[in-house]
Order: sequence, then structure tokens, then C-alpha cells
Amino acid sequence: MTKQELIAEMRDLSERMLDVAVKLDYFGGFEGEASQHAAELAGASGVVLTWADGMEAES
Repeated sequence: MTKQELIAEMRDLSERMLDVAVKLDYFGGFEGEASQHAAELAGASGVVLTWADGMEAES
């Protein structure tokens, strides 16, 4: 695996995490524990995206 392939995989992961977060929030009725976890997952997706951006900037 190359560095660029890893970056692409991380971007895909971030997108999937955000997609699941949106669905989880909907499933949870936009409130309660499920929505809290959805917010955490959405935040984590942003962290992964930031890592990918940082790795790409190092290239």
C-alpha cells in the first residue's frame, strides 16, 4: 500500500463514518443516546479527515 492509497482509504473511512452518524442520528430520533453517539462519530470522522489532510500535506 502506498501513502496515497492510505490517504484515500482514510478519506473513504471518514465519509462512511459521517454517513453512519447521520443515519444513527435519524434512527435515534435526533435526541437521546443514539444522537449523542452520532455526534461523537461525526466528530471522529472529522478527525480522520484531518489526519488524511495532514498526511497529504507532508507529501
